[in-house]
Amino acid sequence: MLAKLLVRNFAIIDATEIHFSDGFTTITGETGAGKSILLGALSLILGQRADRSTILNPEKKSIIEGVFRIEKDNFSFFFENHDLDFETETIIRRELKADGKSRAFINDTPVTLDILKEFSSRVIDLHQQHESLSLSSKGFQRNVIDLYAGISEQVQQYHQQFKEYVAAQQELAIKREKEIQNRQEQDFLTFQMNELEEAQIKTGELEELEEQLRSVQHYEDIQEGLEAVHQLFHNDEAGAIAALRKILSEIHKISSVNKKFIPLGERLNSAFIEIDDIQQEIAHFNHEEEIDEVAVEQMESRVNLLNRLLQKHQVITDEELLEKQHQLSEQLSSFESLNNEIKQLEKRTAELLNKLRKEADIISKHRKKMKPELESELQSLLVEVGMPKSVFELSLKQEENIQPYGKDSIEFLFSANTGSAPKPLKQVASGGELSRLMLAIKSLIADKTVLPTMIFDEIDTGISGEVAMKVGAMLQKLSHRHQIISITHLPQIAAKGNRQLKVFKEEREHGTRSQVKELSTDERVQELAEMLSGANPSASALKAAKELVVN
Repeated sequence: MLAKLLVRNFAIIDATEIHFSDGFTTITGETGAGKSILLGALSLILGQRADRSTILNPEKKSIIEGVFRIEKDNFSFFFENHDLDFETETIIRRELKADGKSRAFINDTPVTLDILKEFSSRVIDLHQQHESLSLSSKGFQRNVIDLYAGISEQVQQYHQQFKEYVAAQQELAIKREKEIQNRQEQDFLTFQMNELEEAQIKTGELEELEEQLRSVQHYEDIQEGLEAVHQLFHNDEAGAIAALRKILSEIHKISSVNKKFIPLGERLNSAFIEIDDIQQEIAHFNHEEEIDEVAVEQMESRVNLLNRLLQKHQVITDEELLEKQHQLSEQLSSFESLNNEIKQLEKRTAELLNKLRKEADIISKHRKKMKPELESELQSLLVEVGMPKSVFELSLKQEENIQPYGKDSIEFLFSANTGSAPKPLKQVASGGELSRLMLAIKSLIADKTVLPTMIFDEIDTGISGEVAMKVGAMLQKLSHRHQIISITHLPQIAAKGNRQLKVFKEEREHGTRSQVKELSTDERVQELAEMLSGANPSASALKAAKELVVN
């Protein structure tokens, strides 16, 4: 429950601290006294967007703080999920600055507005005048039915599964579109892949073939050069071999006389052996067989094939061609992988759809089963709020296809007068009727929720007299199970509260300021009498006010 509301530097409030208790608290005051300001301040700690124009003194922060008494069993998951410290008296604070910046805290830990909204949705149901219009929304009507039927959690689980189904359908559509695109290029990629595979490319092959072809193209030049070298080695008079032999012989003679020349002889002998080996190898090259024209033709064809593939795939080396072949192989494999993914997604969406249809049927049965009971109980509550001739009906129609929250088309039908056929709310209900219908509905589902606090802003719109007494009695009845706070202009409702707070204005040195005070019994009688007959109430008005308080 809301235990305390502290407001500083907000609108026309310097500072006020309001203590609340359980049961039924009413808030009264003249129009413009500042009741709506309190709701505005409260809405900020419930996660609504801030407006810097509400800051009274722009040189200071505006602070709104609420203290809530909560039970750990109902909130342990929330605090653990957001890594917050749990306190039985949890403090919510908003701070606003003139530069438009604002901060939010739960037990002194900074939080986002979304977290603040999540918390507030668990502790307070704030009904303002315009919210009666939400009665006509399909979402509100569905929530009422599901709360009453006790299937809210089941419907939420269904909704999550429905979102998974929609996401799977969307993913499947994307992959099918991609498959169509793949199909158009798969044949071309397969042709390229086959062409490269048939080429049987080997790393370094092209460079080797081109070297061999260069040798073939310069065959005669090479043979002439080899012959010339051979002659230089073996010329009888000036051949290199003969000259080296002669040099070696002379060194040996010198070495026999002077041993220091022996190493030179050994080195020269080693050189002679190496040079002799070289000349023998050159002789071998010089006597190789003639060129095989067929082999040359095959090499040229192979080189042309490889160069054509290099140009086609815009690469430079045969290593890059092999990499291209690998890439094509992976791309074609991905096509096959995509086909498998599509099959798996088709299976998954079919399974999800089948499961959703079964769940939707179960949800529909629960809704249909509770329909007569809901209509009957709500009809009784409408009598309690002064609409005995009204008729309420719940229209449930099953759609052919599943929907985000089942397969039912839900609509509240209402008639305020005997003889008039019930129609959709937006077509028939006035503002006052909507307010009372909303109160009846909230009373109907109050025990189905864990909301400890319910706040009503002028639920008395469009009513008076005996009807107001009945509305007050219903609010009082609700307060036995929930903390009820009601802002009202009607004395019949104000008198039903266990406590009554008055909002009023005071003229001060720096301007008009709004204040809040709790009324004593005598002050309540005076306030109610003024609400009944205006300022300076008569004795009869004071007597009537006393009777209201007693009752």
